[in-house]
Amino acid sequence: MIEIKKNSFLKIACLMLVVIMLATSIISGTLAKYYSEGNVSAGNLALTIAKWNVQVEDQTLGDSEFSVEISNLEWEIANIEEEVTTAATPYAAAPGTWGFAQIVTIENQSDVDAIVKINFDDFSLPDATKYGKYGMEFKIVAMPHIESIDDMSGYEDMTNDDVVDLKNDGVRIAINDSITIYVCYTWEFDGDTKNNVDDTDIAGESIEFGGTITITAEQAN
Repeated sequence: MIEIKKNSFLKIACLMLVVIMLATSIISGTLAKYYSEGNVSAGNLALTIAKWNVQVEDQTLGDSEFSVEISNLEWEIANIEEEVTTAATPYAAAPGTWGFAQIVTIENQSDVDAIVKINFDDFSLPDATKYGKYGMEFKIVAMPHIESIDDMSGYEDMTNDDVVDLKNDGVRIAINDSITIYVCYTWEFDGDTKNNVDDTDIAGESIEFGGTITITAEQAN
């Protein structure tokens, strides 16, 4: 009797297991879900290399036909102090004035920052011994481009002693930015009569200077 009940229980258990498996199969096949499929084309992929293009007076530095000649300077001249009488013309230096002239503009059209170095070893400024005794001082500086002398807050902006070492350290030019190399002078006014008489020794002179400027550019770190 016990054996018959055991067999009946096993049959019922097996039957229930089969029913559960069938029900699970049917239910899982009817559950709702979203499904999409597609292909992505991965052809013609590319990596763009950064552009390198440093322009000097609208010519590409390093180009085989690179040739920049500067034959004339346009001076901007102003008074160092307001009470000093202005120069006779806007382009004539006189005691009590300072001024600057653009030598060359360098523009970085690259996709990276550039370090530009300028060597003036073969470029001669006016004789410091000759003109220094009259109180004149000449200097080369690198600054953002200035449209007019009125755009400067004062001549100290250009004539300060904290001048960048253009030859050894160079100047960093950001992407799509530029700097301009200027020559500037200062001529302090001296009220001493003797010095003023001495200054007349060079009155009316044309101070000439120039030479070759070597410009190199490299990618900034």
